[in-house]
Amino acid sequence: GAYYQHFSNYSDYLKNIDNRRLTEKFPDIIKPDAFDIKSCSYIESNAFSKFKYSNNDNYDSIFLDNKKITFLEFDSKNQKLKDLEPKWFLEYDLKDSLSYETIRIDYFYIVRNRSKKEIFSFTSL
Repeated sequence: GAYYQHFSNYSDYLKNIDNRRLTEKFPDIIKPDAFDIKSCSYIESNAFSKFKYSNNDNYDSIFLDNKKITFLEFDSKNQKLKDLEPKWFLEYDLKDSLSYETIRIDYFYIVRNRSKKEIFSFTSL
């Protein structure tokens, strides 16, 4: 079954940072302005995460400096995991793909909606 986590803010998340079992399902990009930090994971399998943030500047360099992927690539991988996806995960229409920035870091597929200040990710192992 699924294992769900929720941290109200970065301080709550930080209290668990040394416990990799709790934090490995999040990409290593979460900054102090993050809040409403959520994950849904499956043992030895895929994970989904989401967080909101208040300052785009904290994340701009991450999205500039890492491997860019197309939104279609993100969507293609995501479609294979739809049955596992939590209800709070990104809902989108491909026609809105220009609203998102997408990157890949290791096995994390990461998407950001700059205007809504939200970041979503999933792992594809």
